[in-house]
Amino acid sequence: MTTEENIVYQLLNTIRAAELTNDEVITERRIRSLLRTHRASIIAKATLEGVMITDQYFQKIDLNFTKVTRTEWTSPVPTIIRLNNNFGTKFKTYVFTNVPIVDEEEYYLSRKHLINKHQASAKIEERLLTLRVPSNSTYIPAGSTVSQSLKNCLITNNHKMNMRVVLDNPNDASNYDWTKSEYPCSSELIQVIKESILRKEFSIILQTK
Repeated sequence: MTTEENIVYQLLNTIRAAELTNDEVITERRIRSLLRTHRASIIAKATLEGVMITDQYFQKIDLNFTKVTRTEWTSPVPTIIRLNNNFGTKFKTYVFTNVPIVDEEEYYLSRKHLINKHQASAKIEERLLTLRVPSNSTYIPAGSTVSQSLKNCLITNNHKMNMRVVLDNPNDASNYDWTKSEYPCSSELIQVIKESILRKEFSIILQTK
């Protein structure tokens, strides 16, 4: 298992072994900051090139909802790496019913749609997740099932739920320990991230035998 701590100290050891042209003290904190920045940009770029983002990239975050209208609830969320078609988010009820995360325009249009207005959906805007829990409909049985499932989750758990996302900062996950948890990235991309940091930030090029 590769932890963030492993990666940080691998980078620190490489940097300290190199002959840098200045006397700057490279700290653990700075390396973690660089790791976060490069990871986010490289994951986004990799998905555009067709790389599959598997479950290991996703982390759990806790949601604490507040009811704002008859059918809408909101919860703050940390910064998420937004991939094409909101692929970096997985939001399910406890009976494993998927709730689609859609863009803002689609969310507002669906509220007036004859069928879609009876189906649950959510949007994320400026670190705020808005969840629409539609009223029951005799015309859309499946929508009513999802709606009831969401209401049960919210009521039973005191307005708390969770979802899995690809986080900009892995440390924002509810159960993440950077010294013990597996780093949320594939081993192939971890190597790309390390090389990117060394090359772009410290002008060090790794030579592989």
